[in-house]
Amino acid sequence: MKKFLFVVLALMLLLSLTAVAEGGETINVKDISINVTMPDFLHSYTRDTLKDDSFLESFGMTAESLGQYMSQTDCYLVSFDEIGEYEVLITSVESAYDDFNLFSEKKLKEFIEIEKKISEESGLIYTYVGKYPHKQTEFVKVHATQPSTYGTTYYINYYTAYRGDLISVIVRSYSKEVDDKRIFDGIVDSIVFEKEAIDFDKTNAVRTFTNVDTGTTIKIPDGWIKSPMSGFYGPTLFESTEKYNCIATYIIDNEEQKDGYIDGASTTQEVYNGRMYFTWMDKTDSGSDLKKCLTIHNGYLHYFTYRGDMDGKYYDQFADMIGSLTDGEIGEQKSILPTVAVVVIVIAVLAVAICIFLRKKKKPTTEE
Repeated sequence: MKKFLFVVLALMLLLSLTAVAEGGETINVKDISINVTMPDFLHSYTRDTLKDDSFLESFGMTAESLGQYMSQTDCYLVSFDEIGEYEVLITSVESAYDDFNLFSEKKLKEFIEIEKKISEESGLIYTYVGKYPHKQTEFVKVHATQPSTYGTTYYINYYTAYRGDLISVIVRSYSKEVDDKRIFDGIVDSIVFEKEAIDFDKTNAVRTFTNVDTGTTIKIPDGWIKSPMSGFYGPTLFESTEKYNCIATYIIDNEEQKDGYIDGASTTQEVYNGRMYFTWMDKTDSGSDLKKCLTIHNGYLHYFTYRGDMDGKYYDQFADMIGSLTDGEIGEQKSILPTVAVVVIVIAVLAVAICIFLRKKKKPTTEE
């Protein structure tokens, strides 16, 4: 009989957790263009719905102080339970990665392994790092603890790169390890991104990049894509879908700017598929090796950078990319000049003809 009651109670608990995960209030977080359903036991606030109430007052907070906290922490939604056991934060910052939808399975696994190594160097103790699937993207899920002189803080962090933004759902407890994980998984499951997800297959199908100003083209190697973030920071951006943090950039400028790009660096000359480039090595802000390549062609400066493995197939793919630089439709674009000249001449002839016609029509009158 006791065993039967235990099974019934366990089933009731499971059903209640499922109900909490699936029920609740759907909230539109306007600033980051998502909709999310938060469980009923949480009091939730977004930046545009902040107002003083008795719940905030019971925690010694005001709408103003909570708003300041949200601004300082890049937080767009914050939720608390009745007894202060859990906090749930949804944050958003610009992402160093364009979109996890553009990561191959291999690249995402490599990214997760790097996250595990980073955890060993931080104050957080990672107890789990893995992939968490979502209907529009891929999340990475982290379980972590952070000891301090005030006690231990327990975390579950779900995060994804989506169209250039790093979106995180952070569950935090100051009193115990975060349990009831089904509830918090349900929050992530409920998220709907208002912006359409990037189609990996469609993006990967484009194998040629054409510059609209000059008509020059380059071939995008297999296993690489033109990033959706291209142009957001200035240069055109390409990235490997297989190798984490393997990135190339491309800038076209006037050839008079050459000295500004080289900026006194010691260059060598290398030939890629018959085209000569000035090349030199540099470092990124994080200390990674950065290969820089510059060539002058048809009055334009073509400047490429490459970050990634300097030996092996990924560098060879980059070399194939810059070696594929072609004239494209530059000649056709320049052929517009004679056409313009002809149009100008035609207009001038018509103007002269009209003047002659008007003079003939307007004859001087004679006095009687």
